[in-house]
Amino acid sequence: MTQLQLSKLPGIPCMFGAPFYPGGMPLSPDNVSFCDLTIRQLFMKRAKDISLKIVPDFDEEEILRNYALYHIHAPLFQSEFTEELTSRDLSDESLDRLIFLCLEYGLDPF
Repeated sequence: MTQLQLSKLPGIPCMFGAPFYPGGMPLSPDNVSFCDLTIRQLFMKRAKDISLKIVPDFDEEEILRNYALYHIHAPLFQSEFTEELTSRDLSDESLDRLIFLCLEYGLDPF
C-alpha cells in the first residue's frame, strides 16, 4: 500500500495530503479521535461488544482497520524484519487478521 493510498483511507491522520508520522512514529491511539472516541476507546468498545455478542459497527471496524494499516506503515517500523509485512497487499485483510500480523511482527497498534 502506497502512502497516497493510505492517505485516502477514512480516519488516517494526514498533513498536506500525506499520512502524518511525527518523528517517523504513528500518532498514539489516544491522540487520534473518531466522532467523540479515541482509537483506543473504539478498540475497547469493540472488544466489549464482541464479548457481549453484539455485532460491531461497520464504520468503527473500518476506522480501527485503517488505523492498524497506518500503524503498520509508520516509517519508524520499516526494517528488513517488517519488510515482508509492509510489502504485502493488506487492503483486503480483516481487522482481526491485521492485529494478528502486527503482534506477530512485534507491533502493538492499540
